[in-house]
Amino acid sequence: MDGRCGIRGPRLDAGRTARSRRGGAPGCLDLSRDGSRRFRLDLRPRVLSDFLAGSWYHRTTTDSHFTRSLVCSRRTEERQVTLGDRSHRNRA
Repeated sequence: MDGRCGIRGPRLDAGRTARSRRGGAPGCLDLSRDGSRRFRLDLRPRVLSDFLAGSWYHRTTTDSHFTRSLVCSRRTEERQVTLGDRSHRNRA
């Protein structure tokens, strides 16, 4: 439906129907599954400094999993590999 994100029409996702449509807020895209909104994406442009406060919080608070466990990610030409205390994930 939204050509800017490359998402068009309903998709079958793990046996469920996933859809995208313009959100209720300006500049937003809602992603839903089985008729229930799961995510709202804000499509407005951002600059790196917009994320400084959130980044500081996640690397300093004891509520963050980043301060309570080991996490290491490395991007290769083919994929991103993430290692955690008890997990390993490959993403293309």
